[in-house]
Amino acid sequence: MTYRSISLLAGVLLLGLATSRSATGQEQKKPPLTFGSEVSIVAIPVFVTDKDGRSVSGLTAQDFEVEDGGKPAAIQGFLAISGDGPAQSPTGTAGGATLLSSRRQFVLLFDIALSRAIAVERSRVAARKFLEEEIRPGDLVAVVAATAQGMKMLLGLSPDRTQVIRAINSVGRGDVARNRDPLGILFDANLESSLVVSADADSRDGQAQDSARAVALLLMRQQRQAYAQQISQFLGGFQGLAQQLDAIRGRKNVILFSEGFDTTIITGAQGNEKGQATAAVISGNLAEVDSDTYFGSAGGQNALSGVFATMRGADVVVHAIDLGSAGADTMDLSSQEGSAFNPTSGLDSLATFAFNTGGRFIKGTTDVGAALRDIADATKAYYVLAFSPTSADVGKARKLKIKVKQSGLKVNHRPTYLIPDPKKPDLHRQGLQASEIIAKGLSGGPILLSAYAMPYRSPQNGLGVPIVIQIPPEAFTEPLKRKQINFELFGYLVDDKGTVSDFFRATPALDPATLGAKLKADGLQILTTFGAVPGNYEVRLLLRDPESQKFGALRLPVVVPDFSSTPFVSSPMVTGDPFARVALPTVTDRRPNREIPFRIDARPFTVEATPVLKKGTPREICVFKSPSTGKADEFRVVLTGADGVEKLQSPEGLKITRDADGFDRVVFSISPEAVGSGEYLMKVSVGPTTSLTTSMRVQ
Repeated sequence: MTYRSISLLAGVLLLGLATSRSATGQEQKKPPLTFGSEVSIVAIPVFVTDKDGRSVSGLTAQDFEVEDGGKPAAIQGFLAISGDGPAQSPTGTAGGATLLSSRRQFVLLFDIALSRAIAVERSRVAARKFLEEEIRPGDLVAVVAATAQGMKMLLGLSPDRTQVIRAINSVGRGDVARNRDPLGILFDANLESSLVVSADADSRDGQAQDSARAVALLLMRQQRQAYAQQISQFLGGFQGLAQQLDAIRGRKNVILFSEGFDTTIITGAQGNEKGQATAAVISGNLAEVDSDTYFGSAGGQNALSGVFATMRGADVVVHAIDLGSAGADTMDLSSQEGSAFNPTSGLDSLATFAFNTGGRFIKGTTDVGAALRDIADATKAYYVLAFSPTSADVGKARKLKIKVKQSGLKVNHRPTYLIPDPKKPDLHRQGLQASEIIAKGLSGGPILLSAYAMPYRSPQNGLGVPIVIQIPPEAFTEPLKRKQINFELFGYLVDDKGTVSDFFRATPALDPATLGAKLKADGLQILTTFGAVPGNYEVRLLLRDPESQKFGALRLPVVVPDFSSTPFVSSPMVTGDPFARVALPTVTDRRPNREIPFRIDARPFTVEATPVLKKGTPREICVFKSPSTGKADEFRVVLTGADGVEKLQSPEGLKITRDADGFDRVVFSISPEAVGSGEYLMKVSVGPTTSLTTSMRVQ
């Protein structure tokens, strides 16, 4: 099957809903969603609740008002998401932008720096249950550990549930060397879909010594400064995490598993301690007063306010789950001489995080799973509003206000947003956006990628998906002026449950002096084969030009049948000479041996991913057929135009060659007949078996 990405203005993404096809060739065609002609679109998730805190459904775009930088902004896209049912179709001219920001995104943040081992264990168990029972198809999940050395991103936002479980299981158990993928979507690229979770491992952790004792002892007055430094490091890491997440579109729900920290370090002394300090000040005994204890750490207060400002601006909401106050103070810290331990101070810090970011605070629960269900329910119903900015300013935070016309309702949304300055590229931000493109399955961009992919069974390597990726000549207009062209191409094969089955990264370095003519004429092709098993998949591709910052993304559906029981005819391939153009092979993680099945007898060919047929000029076309019989009875070729009318074509020079891989190569030539110029879909039938379609242009 082939797919041609849709042209968009630079910097604008399309959430491509590509044609869905079954293994039998039956088509369920849906029109792709485009942004239209808008230059820039901002899409904002909006949560609406009543006076009792319950989500409000049934609102429409007419119920909302948007102020961007103090000026009214027209709503150009609207999407209502409610409960566990399918999302409604977006309305307005910016449907793709609203879909892009509509995905639920969870960041599971485990505080192992300030929490006891037993609390971390409870949170791991609950997080796995949350993943199994509350995460819906389409949700993305990341896993982060807050360690004594800082925040550690174990897994970026990923659709792969198996990888999330692997990351959860590793929390607090060290970070062993792993085979990582280039975009951080996989925790461990040892791509085995089955994973057994050992209950014994958690029980062994529960029997471990209480590792929080050393942390708790830092609460003593004589070590208060060290504890304050640890808290500042925690806050700094949290702020850095929020800055990273700002690169990802949509709301980011951070679920913080923690016992919290002593808020008196930030807010100053309270209760008897503050009273004693006040008496010392009145009596003039200033030497007896610890200024940080009395007034709070100025640096800590600034750090805390900076964290919250960054989170609100990045649409990061913290749902804080208290893991500490449900149990007793088994270490009896408050009775130790000189102790500054406050049993409720951890609660204060967690409540502060939730309150200042619009999240939920779950106090002292012994049932962490119930707390997670409450958070999942609170994030199920919401709206996404899209609008064009009222100003072209870039690199500056813009205030945002969204109102509901109905009285008595509360609206929660990010209060500011920022349009990045394209003249000041942020390489780390670009890396996260690359991960988002793959994780969400986006199509579009200024570089118009196209590809041909088909299911295949190799006698040596089993099932796979060979693919030909076409980078168009237009992508090389500017790069041909350089001394060397360096592109990055990422490819992932993702099944319908979000599991990554295989991936690759190719970094071709091209010499314009020797390859310029061919690149200018025909562009560049990359050929590889993904490993697979029977099932429904998407090929997700991303090409980046690091120097110009231009990109192209493509999402392509593929169905891999069980060839042993299912007759198969591939979608038609318009063949080309691989030696007449620049065509480079590469390998994937699961297929380290190069295997390209595009051949007729001993003659290799490449596939035209954006084929053009000219009237009066025959083109050679090939289809693979299984099971191999050496025959092609009742052979038919049909072209279908945009009007849905089928035009039977007359193939010439029909030839069938049998190959050792068990597939017949059915080869013929065709020159379009009785059709006008335009876009068509070609399909081939051999007996009762009909191929998938290939899109092509007729001139």
